[in-house]
Amino acid sequence: MPQYLLISIDSYFNVGTLSCNSFVDFSGVCSIEINNTLRVTGTFNNSVMGLTISGFSSPNVPPSVLTYSTVGSFTSNNHKID
Repeated sequence: MPQYLLISIDSYFNVGTLSCNSFVDFSGVCSIEINNTLRVTGTFNNSVMGLTISGFSSPNVPPSVLTYSTVGSFTSNNHKID
């Protein structure tokens, strides 16, 4: 089971103050890790959980190259799980 998640929003998006709310089978806390990255910590009860992220929007112009936002899960020793 992960200890925390790092969610990085691609620089293509207009990012303001990121925040999140959890639902389904997850109770956690989000905090800004660095720049466009949220750190999500809490109790990950099983493989199904829900999380909404707010504080960013898409520009009106499509990106000229492929862009990626990422989610990574980590152990308490900071080893990447996925």
